[in-house]
Amino acid sequence: MQSTSPTEKERPLILIVDDDFTIRLLMREALEQSGFLVAEAASGSEALALFAQHPPEIVLLDVMMPNVDGFTTCAALRQLPGGARVPVVMVTGLDDLDSINRAYEVGATDFITKPIVWPILGHRVHYILRSSRAMAELHESQAALRQAHDELELRVQERTAELDHTNRTLQEEVSERKRTEEALQDAHQRLRFHVENSPLAVIEWDSEFRVQGWSRQAEHIFGWKAAEVLGKQVAEWHIIPPEEMAKVSKVISDLLTGHSSRQVVVNQNYRQDGSTIDCEWYSSALVDEKGQLISVLSLVQDVTERKALERLKDELVATVSHELRTPLASLRGFAELMLTRAFSLERQREFLSIIHDESKRLTNLINDFLDLQRIEAGRQEYHFKAIDVLALASETVAVFQANSNGIAIHLVKEPAPPPVYADADRLRQVLLNLLSNAVKFSPHGGEITLGTRQEGADLVLWIRDQGVGIAPDALPKLFTKFFRADNKETRTIGGTGLGLALVKRIITAHGGQIWVESELGKGSTFFFTLPVETATTPLSATHVHQGGEATNRQQHPLRLSA
Repeated sequence: MQSTSPTEKERPLILIVDDDFTIRLLMREALEQSGFLVAEAASGSEALALFAQHPPEIVLLDVMMPNVDGFTTCAALRQLPGGARVPVVMVTGLDDLDSINRAYEVGATDFITKPIVWPILGHRVHYILRSSRAMAELHESQAALRQAHDELELRVQERTAELDHTNRTLQEEVSERKRTEEALQDAHQRLRFHVENSPLAVIEWDSEFRVQGWSRQAEHIFGWKAAEVLGKQVAEWHIIPPEEMAKVSKVISDLLTGHSSRQVVVNQNYRQDGSTIDCEWYSSALVDEKGQLISVLSLVQDVTERKALERLKDELVATVSHELRTPLASLRGFAELMLTRAFSLERQREFLSIIHDESKRLTNLINDFLDLQRIEAGRQEYHFKAIDVLALASETVAVFQANSNGIAIHLVKEPAPPPVYADADRLRQVLLNLLSNAVKFSPHGGEITLGTRQEGADLVLWIRDQGVGIAPDALPKLFTKFFRADNKETRTIGGTGLGLALVKRIITAHGGQIWVESELGKGSTFFFTLPVETATTPLSATHVHQGGEATNRQQHPLRLSA
């Protein structure tokens, strides 16, 4: 009767890890002749990747490899899922006791010493494989025996409990206990009802800070279901950012050591979707008569909105106390001068011009600030429709040219850009802000160029000036509120410090991005994207933009050619 060779699924997979191609080739030849499937890796990192994709039945691992040696690779393999069960055989020419001890410490199963006797390699691997399988079967048998023992012990305990209940001398105690249990169960049900319907999240921990209770409101606040967190410790599910762990660890330590029975902590937490929220934690400890911790109960309140309102309030107070005082002081000072002293007509016109400029600055500051607050509070309406960018840009440049201090503004009209889906008024506001900045920061003249290019489903608009430029350390802060670059070229240039922050939020509301490229003394180029109007885009729509921002890039991989 003709024997059939084993299929590929039946042939054991052996992973060879060696940086020497010749050794790998010889080992592959010897093992394949012995009926094995063979996978190869030339480095420790490659071995880890192959192991994660297709776990082998045995790993033949060279000790002396560059970068990541065999000891480190073996230790890393043992940490992978299933890695603890796979035999790792060290292939080495080292025979000193320290190397052998280290190999066993990191999890090696056996050794094959170099030079390798190739004719017996397959037999050696077959022997190791059979030994490994036999050991696994032995462990399974032991586990089955332990389970049978536990089940037998459980049946004995249940039978003993039944016999105890038949003892008439205990009937009165049993009845009383039953009434007590019913009362406790009723109290527990009432408590559970209040916990599940509490406006605060209720979390219960055991003495090792494993989650034992997780209310419906906790699921709502953090996003994890009870089944996902019950029995897990704080460190096992990433609810607390690393920077908050020191504060939380101190609270846990105080509760565990009995230094405090009640703690109130406000910190940031992660939701399941990766977003962050601000939470207030009210934690109290329950201890026994010996002072040992039994459990901890935490009541958690989501205070994200409250914190956001507090930050908005602080920003408003800071603005009123700092940004608004400067133009107000100028208005008051020059008005008092004109009321209390006599000046020539020329001098009066000079003072009135200053008052007029400062009042315009104050008006612009208030308008920009109110626009920003309206956007961040989610009350800004946007009327989206198909916009001819070239026509809108031409109109804006024509209007702005009169206030450009003689600086030429050039609009690149070729190739003609496609229509975009945007709010015309807000887009005009963006262009005016960026053109105004380009003019202000070009005190020595030069040309300002406005152009477009299409990138996939987006249209990129860019405005380039030949002005003073922006220092590299100022770029990350450029789109934040009230930020103004501080150097000798820009110190005398006025502004509210809100224009770019407002521009960024408008572009974000359109689903676009904004960034800048700049070099000191050579000018700046601002870029922003808008979605191209397509056949699936509604002809017009009104949206109320909700507060919040998408992540905006400060740099872009595509550079505008000179």
